[in-house]
Amino acid sequence: MNQAAYRLEQTKLTDSKVFRDAVHNYIHVDQPLILDLINSHEMQRLRRIKQLGGTHQVYQSAEHSRFCHSLGVYFIARKMIFNSAIGAYLNDYDKLTVMCAALLHDIGHGPLLIGWIIYLEILILVVLLMGNSIYPEFYE
Repeated sequence: MNQAAYRLEQTKLTDSKVFRDAVHNYIHVDQPLILDLINSHEMQRLRRIKQLGGTHQVYQSAEHSRFCHSLGVYFIARKMIFNSAIGAYLNDYDKLTVMCAALLHDIGHGPLLIGWIIYLEILILVVLLMGNSIYPEFYE
């Protein structure tokens, strides 16, 4: 594909698909590639994974899935591309690439991964603050 000659208007769907989102209200999808990615098995799997892990046990209304989160990130990226100066620096191929990256950024995550990320960040912070007094053999 010739990246310089690619135009979003040429591939635009005649009827855009609209998703209702609790945070962003309506999310419009007008590119067939984005719609195909949303309909893929890997993306649909994200509907079963909670974005907030076990938080919904304490806050019952915290029912945000990774699927909804990914759609929201796509919406924000799309808004930044088309409603700000950022879009002026990107050709249409790059705009589509950024939208795909925003949509697929969580595709490899499993359930409760955020808990491990926070745990590792705290562990790294503790090791940096305590220095070699925690793991002296590591620093030898």
